[in-house]
This record gives sequence, structure tokens and C-alpha cells, in this order.
Amino acid sequence: MTILGSSTLAAARRPEPDRGESAIARFAAFLRTELAPTPARWRATWRIVIACVIATAVAMTFRLPNTHWQIITIFIVSQPNVGATIDKALMRLGGTMVGAAGVILTVVAFPQQPWFQLPLIALLIGASAFLSRTTTYPYVAMLGGITVVIFLGSNVAQPATSVDEGLWRLLAIAVAEMIAAAVHLLLWPDDPE
Repeated sequence: MTILGSSTLAAARRPEPDRGESAIARFAAFLRTELAPTPARWRATWRIVIACVIATAVAMTFRLPNTHWQIITIFIVSQPNVGATIDKALMRLGGTMVGAAGVILTVVAFPQQPWFQLPLIALLIGASAFLSRTTTYPYVAMLGGITVVIFLGSNVAQPATSVDEGLWRLLAIAVAEMIAAAVHLLLWPDDPE
């Protein structure tokens, strides 16, 4: 028979802490630490807010449709430093241009044969999926395929609408990328890590 020390007996008599409460407390402490306001976070937040305000003002002044594409693009393109923001903006613009070119070429090549567009959509999506797995810029290929799906998939019966939507989306994304890159270059640019 072993004799337990007094500290071991005291530890054995103590009730175990509720594991749910300790996990919640640890999680709350983690969130407080990770979401604590820092000067870099405030700068990034104000850059995004100012870019969104400028994009909304431009869209309302020139009555551009699909302003939501601009706001989404600003959130996607905004990165921790200027170089990453410009790189992401160029990749997003390239992918959108590839997708818009696919939409326009498909509609122009087969204006009287909408039944042929469905297999062509499948071929473009397959090429996009293949290129997104095999190239060094998978984001460009993936975004090109998504652009094709958005505009050719919903407007097969009305090809002119597909072309209009593709061109407006291209314009909205290009304007938003220029605004996001300019704001990041001019307002509180952060040095790369």
C-alpha cells in the first residue's frame, strides 16, 4: 500500500474544472489577443473603407451597374502590403479579361447556335480547372472559368446580355483594382514583412 502525500490528497479532493468553461475562456483569450486593435489593422481598415467610398462615389457619379463587383474586388485585392495588392489586382484583372474574352468569343462565334454554347461552356470550365491545377498562376485560370460560368451559364438564350454583362464586369473590376491599388499606394503604405 502506498502512502499519498498531502499535496496529492489535496489535488485528488479538488473538483476538476469544467472543461467547457476553460475551453471557452481559452478561446475568448485567444480572440482578445488576435483581434486586439493595432495601428496596422486601423490603417488597413481605413484603406479599405476609403477605397469602398471612392468606388461607390465613382459608380454613383457615372451610373455604373454592378457596383457590388467593385466592393467585392476591393476586399479581395487588399493585401497586407502594396506589392501583394498590385500582384493580386493584376492577377484578378487577367483572369477577368480571359473569362470575358471567352464569353465574347463564344457569343460572337456562335450567334445563331445557342445549343452549341453549352458544350463550349463545359469545355471552357474543364480547361479552366485543368489550368488552375497545372499553371503557376492558378488564380487567373480559376477566375476566368468563374467569369465564363457566371455570364454564359445564365444567358444562353440572350447572347447580347452575356456580352454586356461581361464588359461591365470587366470595367467594374478594373476600376476597383485601380482604386484599391492607388489608395494602398498613397494612404499609409506598409512595408513588406
